[in-house]
Amino acid sequence: MVFVVGTSAGGTGTHVRMLAEGLVRRGIQVVVAGPRSTEEAYGYSQVGARFAEVAISDRPHPVNDLRTLAALRRIVREADLVHAHGLRAGALAGLARSSGVPLVVTLHNALTAGGAIGAVYGVLERVVARRADLVLGVSPDLEARMTALGARRVAAAVVPAPALRPPTRPRAEVRAELEATAATSLPRATAVPRSAEEAEPSVHPDLSHPDLSHSDPSHSDPSHPDPSHALPDSRDPAVGRAQPSSTDRRAQTDSRAQPYTAEGAPEGVGDEVAAWQGEGGAGGRAVVLTVGRLAQQKGLELLLDVAAGPWPPGVEPLFVVAGEGPLRGVLQERIDREKLPVSLIGARQDIPDLLAAADVVLWASRWEGQPLSLSEALKAGRPVVATAVGGIPALMGGAGLLVPYGDAQAMRTAVLEALKDGERLAAAAAARGRELPDDAAAVAAALQAYGEMA
Repeated sequence: MVFVVGTSAGGTGTHVRMLAEGLVRRGIQVVVAGPRSTEEAYGYSQVGARFAEVAISDRPHPVNDLRTLAALRRIVREADLVHAHGLRAGALAGLARSSGVPLVVTLHNALTAGGAIGAVYGVLERVVARRADLVLGVSPDLEARMTALGARRVAAAVVPAPALRPPTRPRAEVRAELEATAATSLPRATAVPRSAEEAEPSVHPDLSHPDLSHSDPSHSDPSHPDPSHALPDSRDPAVGRAQPSSTDRRAQTDSRAQPYTAEGAPEGVGDEVAAWQGEGGAGGRAVVLTVGRLAQQKGLELLLDVAAGPWPPGVEPLFVVAGEGPLRGVLQERIDREKLPVSLIGARQDIPDLLAAADVVLWASRWEGQPLSLSEALKAGRPVVATAVGGIPALMGGAGLLVPYGDAQAMRTAVLEALKDGERLAAAAAARGRELPDDAAAVAAALQAYGEMA
């Protein structure tokens, strides 16, 4: 069994390690072929797989790609099955595999960029559609795209939820730390709502800013498109995002997954939240947590629009963003300029502590597959507000509140509703978290797919 993986960050590399470990435990010989950086980051050899270094570059390069194809041909020559992860790895594996060797490709990302990157991505999509025996997608829109391109077989990828990790510190201690961190860089929250003009800033992150260079190879590869390029303003939701499949549309018409709108907010929500905070229920002002890379795919310009208000008097939450990435400088500049109640706290290892401290967990993403951080929030029983994009509606399964991407007012309204109805939403999230697949289910699903290839 050969896994092929390209430059990878976060969920893809973790997913491959999980599958490799599960197969090794079942007595299957596993080879993982990919750049040395992936072995250093994920330790495939530590779970019993043999690692084969292959220089899968972060973007197309004719000479290097010919060398990569030669190396992959040697590795997959005797394989019983090849499973590639990511579009670029999948296309190279499809060109390199021997005749008769089944090929499975899992697509973990959607295109969120145009121009030259988009053109290359389109070519790679067609290669995968023509050469893979089975394409697995982490979201319904990816499945629909490959079906439209004529892929032989398309199915949903089973992505397991991470094991629930308990918090290690008291909630009050973590909240006090977050408040103290914010106090060093943010103005005190005001009870006076911003004006409509201030609530809709005209300046958004400068996409030509040097902080948006291809410094992270995982976002230079067209299979992990750099989300800092060719993306629209948050208030132009129709441009630059994957189109919903019929499955998405069915999910969004289901009463449990209907995207939240500003018109759906009940009267008096702000007053009730303010009263609840005043009684000490939130231990101070509400904390709205976002976990993710500081990159354009994560929709952080929309998050800043949401934070900018207007909010009802006395209700302005503290928005806490845990993560790093190329947009940090641009985001911080806007936060400082507009005095937004947003604290960028960097990459953190204490995510369970942060989840326990949060009143609401927020995803403002332009696109997501099945983000592990969202699964973790559900399993931790935290109220969730998220954009209705990619695989998020299916992952949430009716727990939490969904909002159309780009609608800052609807997201503010949903945050207020989540603060008001936190107990019910927390229970719904925990119930959904218990339904999510674990590692054993994901490995079993992979073995079933492999068996169907024989």
